[in-house]
Amino acid sequence: MRISQKNVYCRRTQSDPKTAPKRAKTPSCLIRKKLRNRFPKSARILKRKEFLALGKNSERFVGDQLFIQYQESSTPKLGITTVRKFGNAIKRNAFKRSVREAFRLTFSSLPPCKMVIFPKKGLETFSFQKISEDLKEFSLEYIERCATKSS
Repeated sequence: MRISQKNVYCRRTQSDPKTAPKRAKTPSCLIRKKLRNRFPKSARILKRKEFLALGKNSERFVGDQLFIQYQESSTPKLGITTVRKFGNAIKRNAFKRSVREAFRLTFSSLPPCKMVIFPKKGLETFSFQKISEDLKEFSLEYIERCATKSS
């Protein structure tokens, strides 16, 4: 097949205009529902400076499986740190996924504070259920602590 010189760099010929198929629009209520169940960047601690600042000027909570350093903020924010001693990459990533999911599900009941979460030293196995319980226990302790400070 021979292509004319003027159409060498063109993908389609002039006689065969194809348009992209139009996608169906999703209702705005479905979009809002999807966004409600996400873990947005605004809820994450991303910069090293923030992690270091929390390490210096923070209070601590120790749960069954989590060690949490926290500081007051306007909204709940999460940072997760795991060291190589905790386990291989698969285990570290599974821990991070579990913490993110627990944070996402308990986001509405969490206190407004920045928190960095570490696995507790010597933790061999962990479970999503216990991580969720630790986060709920942390929020209850935080509320009690704030109540005693104000009175």
